Amino acid sequence: MHPQHGAFVITPQKVDGSGILIGKQNRFPVEPSREEWNVIQVDKASAVSFLQQNNSVFGSIATTSATHIPHDQTDIWPFYIIPKLDSWASANERVIILGDAAHVIPSSAGQGINQAFVDVYMLALLSGLSQENKRIERATAMKFWQEYRQSRINGVMELNKQIDARRLPVGDESGRELRDKKFELDWLYNVDFEAVVKTWIDEQEVK
Repeated sequence: MHPQHGAFVITPQKVDGSGILIGKQNRFPVEPSREEWNVIQVDKASAVSFLQQNNSVFGSIATTSATHIPHDQTDIWPFYIIPKLDSWASANERVIILGDAAHVIPSSAGQGINQAFVDVYMLALLSGLSQENKRIERATAMKFWQEYRQSRINGVMELNKQIDARRLPVGDESGRELRDKKFELDWLYNVDFEAVVKTWIDEQEVK
Protein backbone atom coordinates (compact mmCIF):
# COMPACT_ATOMS: atom_id res chain seq x y z
CA MET A 1 0.00 0.00 0.00
CA HIS A 2 1.17 3.49 -0.81
CA PRO A 3 -0.67 6.68 0.19
CA GLN A 4 -0.31 8.20 -3.28
CA HIS A 5 -0.10 5.22 -5.64
CA GLY A 6 -2.64 2.88 -4.08
CA ALA A 7 -1.99 -0.85 -3.75
CA PHE A 8 0.13 -3.44 -5.49
CA VAL A 9 -1.46 -6.87 -5.08
CA ILE A 10 0.61 -10.03 -5.41
CA THR A 11 -1.03 -13.41 -4.82
CA PRO A 12 0.46 -16.91 -5.29
CA GLN A 13 -1.59 -19.01 -7.71
CA LYS A 14 0.30 -22.29 -7.24
CA VAL A 15 1.48 -24.02 -4.09
CA ASP A 16 5.13 -23.94 -5.15
CA GLY A 17 4.95 -20.22 -5.97
CA SER A 18 5.78 -20.77 -9.64
CA GLY A 19 2.70 -18.83 -10.70
CA ILE A 20 1.52 -15.55 -9.22
CA LEU A 21 -1.20 -13.01 -9.86
CA ILE A 22 -0.23 -9.36 -9.71
CA GLY A 23 -2.75 -6.59 -9.92
CA LYS A 24 -3.34 -2.88 -9.53
CA GLN A 25 -6.51 -0.82 -9.66
CA ASN A 26 -7.18 2.30 -11.65
CA ARG A 27 -10.13 4.69 -11.82
CA PHE A 28 -11.74 5.66 -15.12
CA PRO A 29 -13.11 9.22 -14.79
CA VAL A 30 -15.51 8.47 -17.66
CA GLU A 31 -16.96 5.02 -18.27
CA PRO A 32 -15.59 3.56 -21.52
CA SER A 33 -18.06 2.50 -24.18
CA ARG A 34 -18.27 -1.15 -25.28
CA GLU A 35 -16.11 -0.33 -28.29
CA GLU A 36 -13.55 1.44 -26.11
CA TRP A 37 -13.44 -1.52 -23.72
CA ASN A 38 -12.70 -3.80 -26.67
CA VAL A 39 -9.73 -1.63 -27.60
CA ILE A 40 -8.49 -1.51 -24.00
CA GLN A 41 -8.76 -5.28 -23.62
CA VAL A 42 -6.53 -6.04 -26.60
CA ASP A 43 -3.93 -3.38 -25.77
CA LYS A 44 -1.68 -5.73 -23.80
CA ALA A 45 1.36 -3.44 -23.98
CA SER A 46 -0.49 -0.69 -22.11
CA ALA A 47 -1.69 -3.20 -19.51
CA VAL A 48 1.87 -4.38 -18.87
CA SER A 49 3.12 -0.79 -18.71
CA PHE A 50 0.46 0.06 -16.12
CA LEU A 51 1.45 -2.94 -13.98
CA GLN A 52 5.10 -1.89 -14.10
CA GLN A 53 4.87 1.86 -13.50
CA ASN A 54 5.87 3.37 -10.15
CA ASN A 55 6.52 -0.06 -8.65
CA SER A 56 9.67 1.12 -6.89
CA VAL A 57 7.47 2.77 -4.25
CA PHE A 58 6.14 -0.68 -3.30
CA GLY A 59 9.57 -2.21 -2.76
CA SER A 60 11.89 -4.63 -4.53
CA ILE A 61 9.48 -7.58 -4.51
CA ALA A 62 6.90 -5.61 -6.50
CA THR A 63 9.53 -4.36 -8.93
CA THR A 64 11.01 -7.82 -9.51
CA SER A 65 7.68 -9.62 -9.85
CA ALA A 66 6.54 -7.27 -12.62
CA THR A 67 9.81 -7.24 -14.59
CA HIS A 68 8.83 -9.93 -17.11
CA ILE A 69 5.08 -10.12 -17.71
CA PRO A 70 3.87 -12.31 -20.61
CA HIS A 71 1.52 -10.14 -22.68
CA ASP A 72 -0.80 -13.05 -23.40
CA GLN A 73 -1.42 -13.53 -19.68
CA THR A 74 -2.63 -10.03 -18.90
CA ASP A 75 -6.27 -9.19 -18.44
CA ILE A 76 -8.43 -6.25 -17.39
CA TRP A 77 -11.23 -6.79 -14.89
CA PRO A 78 -13.81 -3.99 -14.90
CA PHE A 79 -15.75 -3.53 -11.65
CA TYR A 80 -19.44 -2.84 -12.18
CA ILE A 81 -22.34 -2.63 -9.77
CA ILE A 82 -25.80 -3.67 -10.87
CA PRO A 83 -28.94 -1.89 -9.62
CA LYS A 84 -30.75 -3.45 -6.68
CA LEU A 85 -33.52 -5.79 -7.73
CA ASP A 86 -37.05 -5.28 -6.42
CA SER A 87 -37.50 -9.00 -5.92
CA TRP A 88 -35.31 -12.09 -5.82
CA ALA A 89 -38.27 -14.36 -6.53
CA SER A 90 -40.87 -14.84 -9.21
CA ALA A 91 -44.42 -13.71 -8.57
CA ASN A 92 -45.43 -17.11 -7.14
CA GLU A 93 -42.08 -17.74 -5.40
CA ARG A 94 -41.55 -20.80 -7.58
CA VAL A 95 -38.24 -19.41 -8.86
CA ILE A 96 -35.72 -17.80 -6.52
CA ILE A 97 -32.40 -16.23 -7.49
CA LEU A 98 -29.47 -15.69 -5.17
CA GLY A 99 -25.73 -15.07 -5.17
CA ASP A 100 -24.44 -13.14 -8.19
CA ALA A 101 -27.81 -13.47 -9.94
CA ALA A 102 -29.39 -11.36 -7.17
CA HIS A 103 -26.52 -9.11 -6.11
CA VAL A 104 -23.24 -8.96 -8.01
CA ILE A 105 -20.46 -7.89 -5.64
CA PRO A 106 -17.10 -6.58 -6.87
CA SER A 107 -14.26 -8.72 -5.58
CA SER A 108 -12.52 -6.05 -3.47
CA ALA A 109 -13.60 -7.54 -0.13
CA GLY A 110 -13.50 -11.16 -1.33
CA GLN A 111 -17.12 -11.64 -0.30
CA GLY A 112 -18.87 -12.77 -3.50
CA ILE A 113 -18.99 -16.53 -2.92
CA ASN A 114 -19.24 -16.06 0.84
CA GLN A 115 -22.44 -14.05 0.51
CA ALA A 116 -23.87 -16.60 -1.94
CA PHE A 117 -23.25 -19.33 0.67
CA VAL A 118 -25.05 -17.25 3.29
CA ASP A 119 -27.97 -16.72 0.89
CA VAL A 120 -28.39 -20.49 0.59
CA TYR A 121 -27.82 -21.19 4.29
CA MET A 122 -30.35 -18.64 5.49
CA LEU A 123 -32.88 -19.65 2.86
CA ALA A 124 -32.61 -23.30 3.93
CA LEU A 125 -32.95 -22.38 7.61
CA LEU A 126 -35.89 -20.13 6.94
CA SER A 127 -37.67 -22.64 4.69
CA GLY A 128 -37.26 -25.47 7.19
CA LEU A 129 -38.31 -23.54 10.29
CA SER A 130 -41.15 -21.66 8.62
CA GLN A 131 -42.64 -24.93 7.31
CA GLU A 132 -42.86 -26.10 10.91
CA ASN A 133 -44.95 -23.02 11.67
CA LYS A 134 -47.97 -23.12 9.37
CA ARG A 135 -48.97 -19.58 10.36
CA ILE A 136 -46.03 -18.08 8.48
CA GLU A 137 -46.80 -17.48 4.82
CA ARG A 138 -44.10 -18.23 2.30
CA ALA A 139 -44.29 -14.73 0.84
CA THR A 140 -43.71 -13.22 4.28
CA ALA A 141 -40.68 -15.45 4.88
CA MET A 142 -39.23 -14.61 1.46
CA LYS A 143 -39.71 -10.90 2.09
CA PHE A 144 -37.80 -11.12 5.39
CA TRP A 145 -35.05 -13.20 3.76
CA GLN A 146 -34.47 -10.75 0.91
CA GLU A 147 -34.63 -7.63 3.09
CA TYR A 148 -32.23 -9.07 5.66
CA ARG A 149 -29.80 -10.35 3.05
CA GLN A 150 -29.95 -7.06 1.09
CA SER A 151 -29.06 -5.13 4.25
CA ARG A 152 -25.97 -7.33 4.65
CA ILE A 153 -25.06 -6.90 0.97
CA ASN A 154 -25.34 -3.14 1.41
CA GLY A 155 -22.78 -3.38 4.20
CA VAL A 156 -20.43 -5.41 2.00
CA MET A 157 -20.74 -2.84 -0.77
CA GLU A 158 -19.76 -0.09 1.67
CA LEU A 159 -16.78 -2.21 2.75
CA ASN A 160 -15.80 -2.56 -0.92
CA LYS A 161 -15.85 1.22 -1.29
CA GLN A 162 -13.57 1.55 1.71
CA ILE A 163 -11.12 -1.05 0.41
CA ASP A 164 -11.13 0.43 -3.10
CA ALA A 165 -10.46 3.89 -1.67
CA ARG A 166 -7.26 2.52 -0.13
CA ARG A 167 -6.19 0.51 -3.17
CA LEU A 168 -6.78 3.17 -5.81
CA PRO A 169 -4.20 5.85 -6.58
CA VAL A 170 -5.07 9.18 -4.99
CA GLY A 171 -6.60 11.39 -7.66
CA ASP A 172 -8.56 13.81 -5.51
CA GLU A 173 -9.70 14.30 -1.93
CA SER A 174 -13.14 12.72 -2.38
CA GLY A 175 -12.06 9.37 -1.00
CA ARG A 176 -9.97 10.60 1.94
CA GLU A 177 -12.69 9.97 4.54
CA LEU A 178 -13.11 6.37 3.36
CA ARG A 179 -9.34 5.80 3.16
CA ASP A 180 -8.84 7.00 6.73
CA LYS A 181 -11.86 5.18 8.17
CA LYS A 182 -11.05 2.28 10.49
CA PHE A 183 -12.21 -1.15 9.35
CA GLU A 184 -15.12 -2.48 11.43
CA LEU A 185 -15.70 -6.14 10.62
CA ASP A 186 -17.47 -7.55 13.66
CA TRP A 187 -20.84 -7.12 11.93
CA LEU A 188 -19.56 -9.22 9.00
CA TYR A 189 -17.94 -12.14 10.82
CA ASN A 190 -19.51 -12.28 14.28
CA VAL A 191 -23.10 -13.12 13.39
CA ASP A 192 -25.26 -16.15 14.20
CA PHE A 193 -27.59 -16.58 11.24
CA GLU A 194 -29.47 -19.45 12.83
CA ALA A 195 -30.24 -17.23 15.83
CA VAL A 196 -31.37 -14.44 13.49
CA VAL A 197 -33.83 -16.75 11.75
CA LYS A 198 -35.10 -18.32 14.97
CA THR A 199 -35.66 -14.88 16.50
CA TRP A 200 -37.67 -13.81 13.48
CA ILE A 201 -39.75 -17.01 13.60
CA ASP A 202 -40.46 -16.44 17.29
CA GLU A 203 -41.54 -12.86 16.60
CA GLN A 204 -44.03 -14.07 13.99
CA GLU A 205 -45.54 -16.53 16.45
CA VAL A 206 -46.20 -13.72 18.91
CA LYS A 207 -48.00 -11.55 16.35
